[in-house]
Amino acid sequence: MTLRIFCALLALLSLPATAQTPDPISGKWGEGGAPFLDLQYDGKRGITGTVTWRGGGKEATMPIRSGTFDPQRNALTIEGDGQGPDGRKGAYKIEGVVTGDVIRGKYTFADTTGDFSFDRLNGAEKEFDYLLGDWEFTSEDKEFGKLRGYWSAVKLAEGQILDEYRVVGDNGETYYVTSTLRNYNKFLARWELIGSEPGSGLQDFGTAKRVGDEMHIEQTFGVAGGRPSMMRIRYYNIRPDAFSWAGDRSGDGGKTWAKNHLTIEARRIGPARTLPSLAPARIKKN
Repeated sequence: MTLRIFCALLALLSLPATAQTPDPISGKWGEGGAPFLDLQYDGKRGITGTVTWRGGGKEATMPIRSGTFDPQRNALTIEGDGQGPDGRKGAYKIEGVVTGDVIRGKYTFADTTGDFSFDRLNGAEKEFDYLLGDWEFTSEDKEFGKLRGYWSAVKLAEGQILDEYRVVGDNGETYYVTSTLRNYNKFLARWELIGSEPGSGLQDFGTAKRVGDEMHIEQTFGVAGGRPSMMRIRYYNIRPDAFSWAGDRSGDGGKTWAKNHLTIEARRIGPARTLPSLAPARIKKN
């Protein structure tokens, strides 16, 4: 009997840990960087926290008296009462649906009603900012051996990130170059990427998320050429002046993987920068 119990314990210990479900509600939500909701979710159905009402350059923060979240419908309802920034007193009710990092819905306060759309203020749209600037790198590819090159990334005026990755020879010749556009999708709470090699269209799609202190990417390459391969990429050891990169590769649709098929060590050689708007707004000329 003792041996059976011991074997059962070993079997339980060998099972993979259950992934923790991300908290869909807790945190600050607002627009233009200003928080309107500060919520805490109890993991079941309850919501506590505060609501901030703004108007006329003033603000008023009120506690949530009653708050519920339905995880099946991703729907929340929060209620309370207090005095608004304009001095009016009354009860409020906010009902909304959570989609990724966005809450959209309707509100009432005293005799005022309206619609709202708030973003989660968690800084996710800045998670790739460490890549901005100019880098020199060395790499080791299991197919092509040791390589070197340059990598530059700029932030566009509206927050997207455009980068160019170039493998070069000792005499300045280019062996390989690709560009990637990275854009945060707040509705799916993830980064989306599209790679573009010269003449290959826009088919090398990928997604990325922050995992602890690392950025993880899953992306497919070589689609246009008819020889697609999948890469599981992680950026790690991220520092202001350097980062490490490792990519596992699969050429059979994810059935088997070559671990660390490509590894990169990058060091900074130029500061972060933002590209100004290509089509800025202008005052209409008569």
